[in-house]
Amino acid sequence: MMLAAAGPPDPTSAFLQYGIVGVVALICLYGMVKLFNMLQKNNEREVQRADRAEAELKTLNDTLRDSVIAQLTRATDATARVLALFDERRP
Repeated sequence: MMLAAAGPPDPTSAFLQYGIVGVVALICLYGMVKLFNMLQKNNEREVQRADRAEAELKTLNDTLRDSVIAQLTRATDATARVLALFDERRP
């Protein structure tokens, strides 16, 4: 009965029962949690950066397909016409 009335045990008290070793273990555990949170935050940031880069690459590919390839086709046709004129004037 007494245990139920006391409420849930404090996790830090279990570490503090072991003295300096428990304090060091508690500090290490806190550091690991902070490192994990930092790595998770960095991972989310890199995923967002990769998504932005992928969207920009798609935009550039669309631009290339729409405008540059059309201009390159016209330039190739012009070169073919020039070569045909040179062949006509060749004796």
